[in-house]
Amino acid sequence: MRIRHLSLRDLGYLCAVAEHLNFSRAAEASAITQPAMSERVRHAEEVLQCTVFERNKRRVLITPKGQEIVCLLYTSDAADDSLRVD
Repeated sequence: MRIRHLSLRDLGYLCAVAEHLNFSRAAEASAITQPAMSERVRHAEEVLQCTVFERNKRRVLITPKGQEIVCLLYTSDAADDSLRVD
């Protein structure tokens, strides 16, 4: 998988859309515009060479491959947090 070819910011955007299942709400939570969110997710899907989200005008669904990617991101983030010393 080509996850390491994406910026941490782009990975965060994927997680935000997965969490909200709505590009507008994910963009608002990430403090960017909805068109910018859509463009960054599209870019991530191109880099990953897979569709992470299925979208239409009414809803956003995460694909099975997208679920796998997001689970990996959350698992990696949790592992990183457990290693931090504050």
